[in-house]
Amino acid sequence: MIPLLAIAVATIVACEVALRSPLIRMLSTLTGSARKAGSVVRSDRISDHWKEKVLLTYALRIMGASLGLLLCLIAIAIPVVLAASVVEGSLAAGSALLLRPLPLVLMIAVGVVWIWGRRRLTA
Repeated sequence: MIPLLAIAVATIVACEVALRSPLIRMLSTLTGSARKAGSVVRSDRISDHWKEKVLLTYALRIMGASLGLLLCLIAIAIPVVLAASVVEGSLAAGSALLLRPLPLVLMIAVGVVWIWGRRRLTA
């Protein structure tokens, strides 16, 4: 019971971290840059010389957004992994706990209810 309660509280903390992180902005930057790079590659009006220059810029933007996304996802996962590790006594045992069906369903349910309720109250 205690491990599940700790995971539920940690899931709420992770949801708050996710809501405050620039996750959506990073995804938007990543997809926008990839879309623009694709249109540059397909364009017949742009010379290969300029394509090389522009694609390097888009590649750097995509790399930066990808690293930003990675950092956001790590920041979101830290509370849950830390709580499970503390409750279970080790990182390996905590990770094993998080991969069981009941904690996974609990995290999904708590996360959905928390974000739905929070959006409903703040709207």
